[in-house]
Amino acid sequence: MYTKLFAYTVAQLALVAAAAASTWTVDDNGGAGVDFTDIPLALAAAQPGDVVVVRPGTYSSFTLSKGVAVLGQAGVIINGTATIAGVPSGPRASLVRLEMGALVIASCAGPVIGDDLDVRPSGVEGVSITNSADVRLRRLDARFNSISSSGTAVVVQSSRVEITDSLMYGPTGTSQIGDCCGGASGGSALRINAGADVHVACSTLRGGDGGDAATWASFPAGDGAPAIVITAANARLLLTGVASNIVQGGAQGLGLSCAEDGRDAPALRLEAGWARVSGATLLGRTSACGAITPASALYAGVLEQPSPADPSLSLPVATPPGASVAFTLSGPPGAAARLRLGRQPVVLDLPDAIEDRLVFPLRTYDLGVLPPTGTATYAFHVPSALADGFLIVAQASTVSSGEVRLTQSVPLVVH
Repeated sequence: MYTKLFAYTVAQLALVAAAAASTWTVDDNGGAGVDFTDIPLALAAAQPGDVVVVRPGTYSSFTLSKGVAVLGQAGVIINGTATIAGVPSGPRASLVRLEMGALVIASCAGPVIGDDLDVRPSGVEGVSITNSADVRLRRLDARFNSISSSGTAVVVQSSRVEITDSLMYGPTGTSQIGDCCGGASGGSALRINAGADVHVACSTLRGGDGGDAATWASFPAGDGAPAIVITAANARLLLTGVASNIVQGGAQGLGLSCAEDGRDAPALRLEAGWARVSGATLLGRTSACGAITPASALYAGVLEQPSPADPSLSLPVATPPGASVAFTLSGPPGAAARLRLGRQPVVLDLPDAIEDRLVFPLRTYDLGVLPPTGTATYAFHVPSALADGFLIVAQASTVSSGEVRLTQSVPLVVH
């Protein structure tokens, strides 16, 4: 049950934050009450802790380099790339409810939060995350708009990243056009490179299909792409969720005959590093000519698939002030469950835990023992007094046979 004590605590913190922050309004049509007509102009004026509210419209590409929250209303389109780069330690940088062609997050020491972001790439990468200490994305929709000869929906390198309640689809390879060359291979949904520590929870990922070859010539068709590729010895993946969270590689392109068909792809290609897959479903494929591709392809590294599954926490809906929403915790039946809510996106790497722990919870709620279904829900009312941009961070835990397991941390940006 949501308590008055927690509501009072959150409201007081909101008042403290509001006293030190400014809110700027952006509208490409101008008009009364509008501070700027484009986002780059607002970001030049904003200071760490400020909020930039963007009204519906089409806006220029921008670079955010300080702890500012950019909050879009429904119908905000960025004509190009949104970049978050060089954010120092301190106030978080946030992007909420924006559509863009690409998202770049680079060299950020401070926390970066993204919520309800639609990325529709047409280039090589949809989302690129490099050299960043703490990136958390909720309700990311990264899917290629069209077929492509190459590309990856999300690429992570030398960064700690959590992705929750999201969709990531690699591009379909181009089919043969004219008299030459056959079909192109598809692209992956997620590529995890050196130094990346990635937790994907309650999400769907699909590799792109291979492009077809012309049926009148003996050119090869394109290969499907794995949904997830892990490339380096120091790369890590924790994949959690429930059975309905599907991860599947792309299908083969088709040619003149079985000999010219492309190859189906596994859901996970582990070239090196470490992966722990728990709860989510990895699917293999059976080709048109009967070849079977397993769900995972292990070339090096370590793949763990624990039983019972690790817990996960889902909140796939918007969280405006005054909304009533429900967290869903999935975990081992019979485990004791708790939910923690805090204000600061600070986690601690525990040596005896797979997932990092939320350090500064404000309230802890006892969810009881998980039933045979392995799920429990918690109804949460977002206080109507909270200002746009207010952050709440949630994390749940389960205890079974004396073992404590943690979910990912879930960021809620009130807007």
